[in-house]
Amino acid sequence: MIYVYAFCLAPPPRRTPPQGIAAMTMWIVESAMAAIVEPGLDVTPLKDDDQLLMAAVLSHDRVLCDAFAEATLLPLRFGTQFTDEASLRAHLRQHQQTYRQRLEALHDKAEYLLKLTPMPWVDEPLSGDLRGRDYFLAKKERLQRQSAWVEQRQRQLEALVAHWQASGVGVVESPAHEGQLRFHVLGDRDSDVDLQQACQAIAPAWHSECSLPLPPYHFAT
Repeated sequence: MIYVYAFCLAPPPRRTPPQGIAAMTMWIVESAMAAIVEPGLDVTPLKDDDQLLMAAVLSHDRVLCDAFAEATLLPLRFGTQFTDEASLRAHLRQHQQTYRQRLEALHDKAEYLLKLTPMPWVDEPLSGDLRGRDYFLAKKERLQRQSAWVEQRQRQLEALVAHWQASGVGVVESPAHEGQLRFHVLGDRDSDVDLQQACQAIAPAWHSECSLPLPPYHFAT
């Protein structure tokens, strides 16, 4: 069994590949393609132990990030493995044109995880001196202001997504987590500052957090 982390164009980086899940990784070169692999590793048994599985997933991600610092990668999903080196080489020969096109399209690109949290609506509390009709009118106006704020916040989000689309930026939205929106954005390797600035300028009603450059996990296929 041979475990595969990612593909890249040959030649691969010259420096020593990193420690893998259970042993040192290595590069296998076939024609115009290269693969970073860990020979002799079968991760199937690890799926029966949650602790071992999580450690393996984190190691998989660490290897990808380490290799990504040196080369443009096509990251593979955790658990990708071939029966032997011969079958991997045959796969690389068969699909090298497709993989080359994908890698060329991803040259100097990186994925960024952008987290957007809605800013809370803040308004002055109702005066304690209000009574009767004046109180209910003030409460109604307050609810209208809150509704207008929520609508404005949504329009800002739509404008931000439209800005990315108009700029030709790749965007994949993941399910929201605890009220936080999560977008995977494909940009230049040094565009994290630009992404933050665009968020602040176009969608100030959202608090944004941008990750460091990551391998293009969501844009490899």
